[in-house]
Amino acid sequence: MEPVRTRDVITTNPVTEPVVTDTVETAAVGTAPVAAREAVVVEHTRATQMVDVVTIRSVSPHAIVAGLIAIAMVVWGAVIMARTGVDGTLREPQASLLGLTGNALSGMLVAGLGLVLLLSAMSRDRAAITFSSIIIGIGAAVVIIEPDVADGALALDRAVPVMIAVGACVVALLAAAVPTMTSRTRTIDRV
Repeated sequence: MEPVRTRDVITTNPVTEPVVTDTVETAAVGTAPVAAREAVVVEHTRATQMVDVVTIRSVSPHAIVAGLIAIAMVVWGAVIMARTGVDGTLREPQASLLGLTGNALSGMLVAGLGLVLLLSAMSRDRAAITFSSIIIGIGAAVVIIEPDVADGALALDRAVPVMIAVGACVVALLAAAVPTMTSRTRTIDRV
């Protein structure tokens, strides 16, 4: 979200106000003075201060979806790492979360890629989100095609890289096709 921008504008408004003055006229000798009222128009300038507030709000659907998928990846990877432990070998033991099995190495990999995607989503930069989701999708596709990569060190269920690849494709398509929605509000108030 972009910051709210404010601008103070000081304007001068010419104001015309009638001012009534009293004048005293003297009449002929020996008569009482006659009071007359006449209106004199006086023009002066009054300074007023105006505050111009421009509020810009924007929503990026691709950043929201990327953030949600990234959070799911980080949580799954962190839980798998916590359940398997990272103090010994990273290949054994295996743990399961929501029916998806992995070991500490796969948990680290998924959590790390989720952090990269989360940072991209937090930046709301369309190019960063697209690039990171394409890289994640390519990596997931490699694991789908060749599940025994690195001699089966990842020990992932086939569903994990499929879900990651589908999520990465959705984020890349959203980043390419859906525009950022922006609303702009302008308010001018007298102070």
